[in-house]
Amino acid sequence: EQIKEGQTKDFNTVCDSLKKKYANAFFRGKMMKKWKKILFGVCLSCAMAFTSVTGVVMEPQVVSAAQTESMSMALGDEIKVTFGTNTKFSSDNTKVVTVDSDGKLAAVGIGKADVVMTSGNDCFTYHINVTLTGSSKYDKKIKTIAAKIVKGNITDVQKVKAVHDYIIKNTAYDQEFWLHGDAPFTAEGLLKNKSAVCEGYAKTFLTFMYEIGIPCKMVVYADPNLDHAWNMVKVDGKWYQIDVTWDDPVPDKKGRVSYNYFLLTDKEMAKDHVALTQGLPKCKTSADKYTSEFALICKNRSQMK
Repeated sequence: EQIKEGQTKDFNTVCDSLKKKYANAFFRGKMMKKWKKILFGVCLSCAMAFTSVTGVVMEPQVVSAAQTESMSMALGDEIKVTFGTNTKFSSDNTKVVTVDSDGKLAAVGIGKADVVMTSGNDCFTYHINVTLTGSSKYDKKIKTIAAKIVKGNITDVQKVKAVHDYIIKNTAYDQEFWLHGDAPFTAEGLLKNKSAVCEGYAKTFLTFMYEIGIPCKMVVYADPNLDHAWNMVKVDGKWYQIDVTWDDPVPDKKGRVSYNYFLLTDKEMAKDHVALTQGLPKCKTSADKYTSEFALICKNRSQMK
């Protein structure tokens, strides 16, 4: 509309105005990746209008055979890539990056991996380097904090609680995340700004668990209208559900930590969490013995200190 009315001929200006206009439509827990998909669709339509009105031709990028590109990812990142039709995807190191048949890449470990896409006679390779946060500065910060809060001869469950409590005590849920770009959705953003949304909380918890050597996974909510992310963690050979975001009061209350979603079974978590993520381990063991270990036996987990 702006283009047709002669108010602007700049495509980026139109996109910026769309961001501002529709920012308030997004709600707590909505992930940036879904927001980008929506905005991309709007901007693509705008680009078509821009081309027809201004006469500027926006050529699609054609990837020729045997091209490569380097890419950095943070632990827990997921992105989707496309390449031609009938594309086949493969990863040479699935301990670092996995890829499914739809082209969704997931950074599941630290290190390097090559993801190859083939379509007909064409081939494209991503050389991917995965680090804790995607930033050397904040990778070091994770290591420094972990060494400080997880020390001495303590049990794995005490380590999990120490990280859970640290994140909550040093983070506030970002209720205006749409104004802050990608930062609220990353571990780097959480550490830098001391605020995040669920994806940032879950990635940060995942990153700390990786650093201290405790198996951990990210879980994504199944309801397409309420994107949410949390974790599963393995303690003493048993898997448990844990949601650091929902254990952090909103609005933020300094020093207050809840344990309503600390080491739950699948049955307990299923009351208000339904996982979309496939292939997850089962969480069947009660964590009551750990509440006893912390002298935290109580009817209401939110009373745990």
